[in-house]
Amino acid sequence: FSLVLLIRLGRYGRQLLLLVLAFNYALLWGEYQLHHRLSVDVGKVDLVFTGRVDSIVRANQRSQRFELSLDEPVEGFEHLRRVRLSLYATEPILQQGDSVKITARVQTPQRYLNDASPDAKRRALQRKMDATGYVRSIDEHHSRVGVRQRLLDALNSRFSDQTASTLAALLLGESWSLENEHWNLLRITGTIHLVVVSGLHLGVLTLAGVLVGRGLLLLLIPLSPVVAKQLYFLPTLTALILASSYLWIGGGGVALQRAWVLVFVLLTGRLWRRTFDLRSRLNLALIGVTLMDPLSVLDLGFWLSFGLVWLLLQQGRWRTFSHRWRAAIRVQLVLSLVLLPVLVVAVGQLNLLSMVSNLWAIPWISFGVMALPLLLPLALLSESVVSLIELWTELFWEGLKWFTYIGMSVDWTPAPIWLLPLAIVGVVLLLTPLRLRFVGLVLISPLLLFTTENREGFTVRLLDVGQGQATIIDLPNQRWVYDTGPAFGSDFSAAQLTLIPTLKREPNRRLHGLIISHSDGDHAGGVEALRRLYKPVRTLSGQPQFNGGEACSAQQVIHDSGVELAVTALANPQSDNDSSCLLLLSYLGCSLLIAGDITLKAERQLMRQLKPRPITWLQLSHHGSRTSSSEAWLDFWQPDTVLISRGRNNHFGHPHPEVMQRLERRNVPRLDTAQDGEIVLRATAQGCSTSTFLQRQQRYWY
Repeated sequence: FSLVLLIRLGRYGRQLLLLVLAFNYALLWGEYQLHHRLSVDVGKVDLVFTGRVDSIVRANQRSQRFELSLDEPVEGFEHLRRVRLSLYATEPILQQGDSVKITARVQTPQRYLNDASPDAKRRALQRKMDATGYVRSIDEHHSRVGVRQRLLDALNSRFSDQTASTLAALLLGESWSLENEHWNLLRITGTIHLVVVSGLHLGVLTLAGVLVGRGLLLLLIPLSPVVAKQLYFLPTLTALILASSYLWIGGGGVALQRAWVLVFVLLTGRLWRRTFDLRSRLNLALIGVTLMDPLSVLDLGFWLSFGLVWLLLQQGRWRTFSHRWRAAIRVQLVLSLVLLPVLVVAVGQLNLLSMVSNLWAIPWISFGVMALPLLLPLALLSESVVSLIELWTELFWEGLKWFTYIGMSVDWTPAPIWLLPLAIVGVVLLLTPLRLRFVGLVLISPLLLFTTENREGFTVRLLDVGQGQATIIDLPNQRWVYDTGPAFGSDFSAAQLTLIPTLKREPNRRLHGLIISHSDGDHAGGVEALRRLYKPVRTLSGQPQFNGGEACSAQQVIHDSGVELAVTALANPQSDNDSSCLLLLSYLGCSLLIAGDITLKAERQLMRQLKPRPITWLQLSHHGSRTSSSEAWLDFWQPDTVLISRGRNNHFGHPHPEVMQRLERRNVPRLDTAQDGEIVLRATAQGCSTSTFLQRQQRYWY
């Protein structure tokens, strides 16, 4: 039927029909993936899995994290295909390729539901990750170390930590071993894309394959011209072999799959001496990528990959410069100009020196990647080759350090999407004759000069940080943070994926104050990560002996353009939880109360110190624990809405059923970060309003 319609319909009708078919295919693909995903309604469940560890195991001093492909169906959950698990033990040592039988407690893939946090649920859908959880017991373990694991072990045994981690990131896609210092260098210099598995490196290896194939043909011509002529496809074949090998060794991530499809479509026609025009090849690659993963169109990398490939191919037609190095500089400048408006709108970041740093870093890394397939086998035999690779990586990192001394890494406030077309037109005009370049600058300037104005009233963001709490409070002229969420070991905290990205979305708003309710790890776990990037003018703390700053018990009151922010605490608390800072925020008829983890005893003491009043929003203390939010406390404040900050399926059982019954008896509606994601509260002269992440981001995978 569809074929008949395609024949009978005109050109635009056929395009519309193809669009409808593509839309329905995307819906069916999504439905198929969700069918395999463990249902949210199941909660946490203990299951027995039999399968292979098909990812390199991320191990530290406390745990091992890996992905398991299932070889046998799970009873009652036969639809599951792949799970991500953590083993909170260092023994037995698991490695990629091992076969295991494991009892694990799993749930549907979860992460943080915030506007500025990575969309981990979509990533899980794209990677066909159906459940996540932790190992309770290993029933069977058969060691069968895979090739990727052997490569990683060889790198760690032959090279220094810095070089081994750099090579692991470049070749295996395992960037987790890079130090924070390295990540900061890459971020500041705008070169993160160079030290992770990416389409750039796959393209470089494809070029290397073409050169190797051509070299082999040149060697064959004097020996046997006839054979050499028959092997005309050798450069294309060696390029595809190298690209496919890198796709597999690099872990086969979404970005690599996208680049491989593009390379495959661009080169395959040469195997049969058939070539297509540029537009047809790009269209075929677009169709191939979207068929494989319809959600890839939501990735910025998708549009950058195809857009930049098209631009580079167009640049290849320009003959303005006779010298290749001058042409390369022109290409880099054009790419930087084109990327400028896209990056400012998408992520609010652009390093003004990135075009210069990339000018040397891209060829430096690219030549190294081209040489590594030859140098790494030799490194097993020769210490001189090891020293050469060590020098290559050392000079790369030292070169990036030199650029950090210069600075000029600027953060912008992400501009509205409607400014992007205007800025793109401006970029095009900058590439035209001189008379129109001034107009181009005028069109780009609104994007670069965009900033948020001081707001009336207040805006509060109660972030989804899992089992913990982190809140951003924006007053007309000040920004405050109340708690920073949990930490996971000494090198990672939830703030790095939740609080800090949210703060970076408005870099023009400086962090004026930090309130640390008390020293518990689920409230103060991200303090160190926050202080590495921000220096608040004031710090208030329920336990200043642990976290520094002024004591909340001194009863601080801040006034800002009609908004009142009052902070207090008990003078003589009996426990860490009762040391929590109490925050009361008010503007006209809107008010918010946050009281950390105080218990019933502290509630009684505070009610004797404070005056009763109805409030708009009350956050349940201690995440809705039974030891807080008493009947008297709820009656004292008479909240319109209750807020809950907690982790999904947490093992504490928060919020407690007794607390929920107290709310139901009073008909108090509630918002829950575990169910609704990030909660945004706004108070203006027009009234009090509330919105949640799931209301703002209505996607089928949530």
